[in-house]
Amino acid sequence: MSLNVIAYLEDILTFINRYNTLVLVAVTILYTILTYKLSAESKNERRYHYLQKRLEYLYFPLKDIFSSSFGLSFRIKPAGERRSTQIGSQKGPEILRCFFMDRRLGELKSYLYMAPPDLKRMFDDWAKKVSEFEDPENIWSEEEVVSMVTKLDISFNNIYNKTNEYIERDEQELYSICNGPYKSYLKKVKEYFRS
Repeated sequence: MSLNVIAYLEDILTFINRYNTLVLVAVTILYTILTYKLSAESKNERRYHYLQKRLEYLYFPLKDIFSSSFGLSFRIKPAGERRSTQIGSQKGPEILRCFFMDRRLGELKSYLYMAPPDLKRMFDDWAKKVSEFEDPENIWSEEEVVSMVTKLDISFNNIYNKTNEYIERDEQELYSICNGPYKSYLKKVKEYFRS
């Protein structure tokens, strides 16, 4: 009986010696596939959290702020009297009186690094024009005011619409990450290690 066991073990060792390269290649391929899948899933997880953060801290507040209207102050020449006007297509009861003093905009600016370049540029250009318009040193003619308010209103609406586009894109990407090819694999691995 012990001779049978020894013979059986010799057969196994002979098989391993004969096919060790093939076994090594198979194990390496399996290891590579598992590493790739885990790496891809880790990348998707990071992207998922980034998109959620961008939606929560940048896009939704930006949409909320730009769905209000802004009250802007300016001086008319030659009399130099102060007047104010409103911009924003969604003229609601809430008017943000001063662009730079609004706390929500200050908080939002700290997350502008996550904005796509075109949206960030639109926002920065708009903010620069508003600061010029509200600068008490600048005195405007009626025609200049009408022209500037029209341009500010258009860019205001463009920012609002562009933000909605990016919200839709990010939500679609989040959906595809949640339902992507590696999601079920990661869940299986997590469940395996939990049990």
